[in-house]
Amino acid sequence: MKSLGKNALFNIIYKCLNLLFPLVTAAYVSRILLPIGVGKVAASQNIVQYFVILAALGLPSYGVKKIAEFSHDEHKLSKVFIELFTINAIATIISSVLYLLLICHIYEGQKLILGFVVGIQLFFNIVNIDWFYQGLEEYKYIMLRSLVVKLVALASVLIFVRTEDDYIVYAGITSCSLVVNYLFNVFNLRKYIRRIAVSELRVKQHIRSVLYLLAASISVEAYTLVDTTMLNLMRGDEIVGYYTSATKITSMIRTLVAAVSAVFLPRLSVLFSSGKIDEFKQLAINGIEIIFSIAVPSAAGIFLVADNCVILLLGERFVNSIITLRILSVSIITVALSNFIGYQILVTIGKEKIMLITTVIGAVTNFTLNLFFINTLGHNGAAIASVVTEGGIAIGQIAFIVKHLKIKISMQQMFSVIIPSIYMAVVVIILKLLVDSIILELIFSMIVGILVYSLFAAMMRNKFAYMVLNKLKEGIK
Repeated sequence: MKSLGKNALFNIIYKCLNLLFPLVTAAYVSRILLPIGVGKVAASQNIVQYFVILAALGLPSYGVKKIAEFSHDEHKLSKVFIELFTINAIATIISSVLYLLLICHIYEGQKLILGFVVGIQLFFNIVNIDWFYQGLEEYKYIMLRSLVVKLVALASVLIFVRTEDDYIVYAGITSCSLVVNYLFNVFNLRKYIRRIAVSELRVKQHIRSVLYLLAASISVEAYTLVDTTMLNLMRGDEIVGYYTSATKITSMIRTLVAAVSAVFLPRLSVLFSSGKIDEFKQLAINGIEIIFSIAVPSAAGIFLVADNCVILLLGERFVNSIITLRILSVSIITVALSNFIGYQILVTIGKEKIMLITTVIGAVTNFTLNLFFINTLGHNGAAIASVVTEGGIAIGQIAFIVKHLKIKISMQQMFSVIIPSIYMAVVVIILKLLVDSIILELIFSMIVGILVYSLFAAMMRNKFAYMVLNKLKEGIK
């Protein structure tokens, strides 16, 4: 059985690469394409994401769970993979046809070309099988594959995106980088999958679960994608550019935290399916405490250095994104907790319906808040609506697992995160007052902030801090 620590490390690197590409390129393209160009690409990518969700169904979570269950039986593994791949293929074909009908109806000229280009990732979703390798805990392979692809994509952006009219080229490079990842997965598949007779396949048994997760995914994306859609309709491309640029920065941190939580799903699935409920609960508690230990200081740090991040990464033309970024920093905590509880715990125990209920309520709440806040506060209003929505979903899911699974979260561990984060914030504020250079201010704030948080967390016996210290000691030895 692979090490959770190593899996977490590889998955963090993988997620970093997935976000480093758009983040590093954002620092470049935001200065080339300007807010309007960035907004055009973001608006088109926003539309195609609705159809990507439909094509994926609930497989990114359900697939990991099922592959993990049968990872030690080659025949059953091959059988369940082919069943899920068939579902994915049918859903992708239907979604692609619907998307093409839509863009041919609503777009023309350059917008239609852009719609086709960003749609490439949807058309090739038929071979998007990352869930298979995650279920097998092959995080090292995923990380190395992504490293090669992202480096090539980054070089392509720097070479080919030269003027503000190159926004379609930028969109094409972004889409193609995803597709190449998918193709690598297919070429590597022959090592694991064997031929299965068609008569053995039982596709229908998965439909109910993936539809529940599809509905939950649609609800989740309804309050993440609808923000951009409503901003585009109500305020235009430039405002979308400000909002999506801020979300890219928070998404990086949120995805890093999610990378840690994602490695728990295969292990949680194995423990639960084996009837080891006490071990399952303990691992779930450990996961929540680790997520909280990373998310809280990350949110505090982004809130404090938001001005420097925006100016350095995006440029002076994006100063309107600073307040948006500060508001969205709160979502680092709420999204991290709801992702772990929803996709790692509720999916594992077959309570997809609970996740669906909480996310549907959240989607309705988000839409309602957006109608009011976007009109009055623009992109900052959309950020407020998202934070309120995500907070409500996290609270609802935490209440469920505490009541029905009897999962008890240690208050001592919570305080071992909150108090060190306060000390860290005080130190960072002092540094910002003392240092004049934006670059040095950001660098010192990050380094000193991490050291201060780690020191006080260890002093307060935080489990995550102790785990990291022990790993460092082992590495030194």
